[in-house]
Amino acid sequence: MLLGYTVHQQGRVRQAENLQRFQADFGKPPAVLAAVWNDLQTTDVDKARIILATISDLKQFLWTFYWMKCYPSEQSLATRSGWCDKTVRQFVKNMTTRIKLLKPKKIFWPPSWDDPSVDTPIFVVSVDGTHCPIQEPTSGHQYSKNPKYYSHKFNRAALSYEVAISCFTSQVVWINGPFPAGTGDADIFSSLGGLKTRLKAGQKVVADSAYKRKDLPMISVTNNADTREVKLFKRRVRARQETFFSKMKVFNILKHEFRHGEKFHETVFGSIAVICQYEIEFVPLFDV
Repeated sequence: MLLGYTVHQQGRVRQAENLQRFQADFGKPPAVLAAVWNDLQTTDVDKARIILATISDLKQFLWTFYWMKCYPSEQSLATRSGWCDKTVRQFVKNMTTRIKLLKPKKIFWPPSWDDPSVDTPIFVVSVDGTHCPIQEPTSGHQYSKNPKYYSHKFNRAALSYEVAISCFTSQVVWINGPFPAGTGDADIFSSLGGLKTRLKAGQKVVADSAYKRKDLPMISVTNNADTREVKLFKRRVRARQETFFSKMKVFNILKHEFRHGEKFHETVFGSIAVICQYEIEFVPLFDV
């Protein structure tokens, strides 16, 4: 109803088509949105909680998903929603921030992995970086460019994020960023307070060759010494990582030039990561 499909129009097609329409506009299945909406009303994170939610709050929640999925201009969203540009700008930023504040409850490093008395698998996580295009950062005057932000993937300015996923469960355990896209994956991994510092002695991280460096012995890439079983394991672990990124990039806001500044991009990226964590709790990533 929010986007113009009447009850009659919904009743003329199969339920599967209605679900496809829903995901085309909001990015994820209704069950995922319902779980996020429920947690926003019950969370103990004060700044995230919506107290005594109203129909207006629900509409703002849904329009925020639509904004992230389709990434229309504020003027276009204002036309569709019936709110003015300023109101639209305020509620999408407010709702996106609320969702991102659920992150500590959904995306976390398991405490047992830090306990030296607890045995953990040798391979604990996979890690990879992903780039998101942004408007060209300027310095000095509006036509200058900052080469630190150059992304070879997009041939333009972008931000880079590092994401780590448990090898054996559907759990995102680490997000680091944003960094200028020119920052190497291995440099992000080994940065001050980076993922390298979270690992116990002997633990290994499955990654691609971009992370291979002599001073990073904990990085494990595919090599000729691997048995057939280990090669298959690493390939499937990395495929799970790419699957998660593909779930995030369903939202066009991460694929198109971001118009709202680097600081808010981190909020958007974190919010979408939280949403995708909800999703893989419903439909887990495939086993390794």
